[in-house]
Amino acid sequence: MAVFYLDLIAGNNANDGLSAAAPKLSLTNATALVTSVSDEIRVRGTDTLYSNLSGTWTWTNGSNTVRYTGADKTAEIAAGEYICKTTSGLPKLYLVASRSYTGGNTDVILTNTTNCTYRGSTETVATSKLVMSAVIALQTLGRNGQTSGTAASWTRVDTKISGGWDAAYTAQTSYTLIRNTANTSVYSVLNNEATARQYWDMQKFIIFNSNQYFNQYNTYCHYSDCAFINVANGSAARNMINTSTWNIYENCNFYIAAGYAPFVTNTNIKMTGCYFHNSINQATLTAQATSGSWTNCEFAQGNLNALLTVAAQTFTNCTWIFNGGTGIGANVNTNTYDGCTFTFGATAANFSTANSFSNCTYTSASGTLTIGTTTQVIDNSSFNTGSGAISLTMLAYWLSHHSHH
Repeated sequence: MAVFYLDLIAGNNANDGLSAAAPKLSLTNATALVTSVSDEIRVRGTDTLYSNLSGTWTWTNGSNTVRYTGADKTAEIAAGEYICKTTSGLPKLYLVASRSYTGGNTDVILTNTTNCTYRGSTETVATSKLVMSAVIALQTLGRNGQTSGTAASWTRVDTKISGGWDAAYTAQTSYTLIRNTANTSVYSVLNNEATARQYWDMQKFIIFNSNQYFNQYNTYCHYSDCAFINVANGSAARNMINTSTWNIYENCNFYIAAGYAPFVTNTNIKMTGCYFHNSINQATLTAQATSGSWTNCEFAQGNLNALLTVAAQTFTNCTWIFNGGTGIGANVNTNTYDGCTFTFGATAANFSTANSFSNCTYTSASGTLTIGTTTQVIDNSSFNTGSGAISLTMLAYWLSHHSHH
């Protein structure tokens, strides 16, 4: 195993990259050193990711207002910044749409889209904003990494690129924030080239996509403990993850603050313990196909489809929380849902054909639930549409211990 060193701000490509004192500057130059799957590229972390707001702020589940009671705090936060509960770990970020002070309260309004709210425990806690570090040049991986095992599988091992390292490169005390404000490429901040690079295991990065087309543009890659933040320039279409295959994501957060559809046309995707927050009027998962696996994931969104043209996926212990919009969209077929929870507002849902539900709960305030036209399996699951309607048009459905309201 060889370890190579990279500092995306203070490195120098004339360095040999073989010691903490002589890091490379670019991913292209660092990846060129790799010769084995057991090699590792260590990337200098961002020392100051957060700036703490003074006092404690109240976060209310289901609300898009974060409140400080007391003195005027509007000077500490501005529209367009990102806030989160103070944490040393992977942040769940929220875009600030506006802030105001009235009646002894400073109110921060999250996002600018109806029905997109904070989801989590109601509590009054320390709160921080993300510090926008220096802009980093658009990066290219430059080459494929190495892999062992079967490439088209979720059990392979890929060459590691690990972020968040301290100055001595001995401890991962932070994350590496990669941010660029360019608007000239159709590729990504992380891999700004036409080739979708393969076999890289990326750990502890925050990819802040300021106007590029994708947050990442790779296939056969592995991401863990990463946050992806999607920001677009006006009405420019910017997808988050597009046309990738056999990618693996573990403990990753996806925040879609502006732009275009988050996940489009991906195949054989595996996600575990991931969180999605969509604050724009776009479907969250679109055109997902071919044996995708989603476990312990949470989807929180506002005004459009949770799923749209999604087939052959397995969802295990996943949660959907949607306040408005059209809920489950068209062509949601041949999926398996085990231990899943769907909580919708006045939304409709259309599970089209040949889905399987086991130990699931579906609750809607008033939306219409349609369960499609061919055989679907429903086992020990509950469907409650409040004042809405249920349309069961399949040929065979209940297996055992079913209930619906």
